[in-house]
Amino acid sequence: MYQWSVALHGYISTETGKAPTAFLWIPEGCREVKAVMVAQQNMTEEMLYKMPSFQKRMKDLNIALVWVAPWFSRNWEPTSGLCQSVSLLFDFLYKFTKKFWILQLFPYFFVKHNK
Repeated sequence: MYQWSVALHGYISTETGKAPTAFLWIPEGCREVKAVMVAQQNMTEEMLYKMPSFQKRMKDLNIALVWVAPWFSRNWEPTSGLCQSVSLLFDFLYKFTKKFWILQLFPYFFVKHNK
């Protein structure tokens, strides 16, 4: 489903001992991405992203999807590496999607099912 991916170096997953990977999906035929939905590895969000009806709706809305696995920490302490990983994530998004935006700024939102 995803067209591109990048390792988010700067943060090491306690689950795998490696950097998480961000995967990017841009709807087929999309000429201008309107927003980007970002989700971290979780069974609920994974099932949602894989649903054909959800993908169709995201295509209709021109919303790109980013999947990060394994999930990275919510620890925003400067020494955690999370800030660098999130910065790399958005550098990655811009690199692969800049042709889809008139402006370099774009709306993005994180989705999750619990606190």
